[in-house]
Amino acid sequence: MINKTLRFLMVIACGWACQNQPAGPSIPTPPDNRYEEMEQGEKREIPAYYICYEGGGDNKLGLSIAFSEDGTAIEVKYRGQSEAIELREIDEKMSTEGAYPVIETTYQEMVEGQVNGIYVLTHAGNWDYAQYIRGRDEKEFSFTIDHEQSIQNDTYRTTPCYN
Repeated sequence: MINKTLRFLMVIACGWACQNQPAGPSIPTPPDNRYEEMEQGEKREIPAYYICYEGGGDNKLGLSIAFSEDGTAIEVKYRGQSEAIELREIDEKMSTEGAYPVIETTYQEMVEGQVNGIYVLTHAGNWDYAQYIRGRDEKEFSFTIDHEQSIQNDTYRTTPCYN
């Protein structure tokens, strides 16, 4: 797998060097204690930042994805949903063809220990995209970053997009 810190630095550097494309917001400083205790002794990583997405066309859904300090998506929550859903990374690809690197990371959506669907997250310059493929019928939903909601004081937000 690509080292996520190196990946982030490449994206930041490319934002300046690759046709002066903006690099996007910085990642906020993570909390000192990155894990919280859950019931039955399990630990859950505390998100370092969140990206808010909006659906396009007929898709009016809002999506909030929580990321760890190293840029791994750890959970997803839809607008109006009470609980977040766990994500597990299964693949990552990087393409350096073109003006700036494009990073595509695939995650499994886990519900009660079972794969419920697939998320493909794409980062290109200062744009982020999410595609969800629902497991039961393979219906696809597309989302694009909502810059206004996601970025606060030139960094990604540190609180969930939706309560």
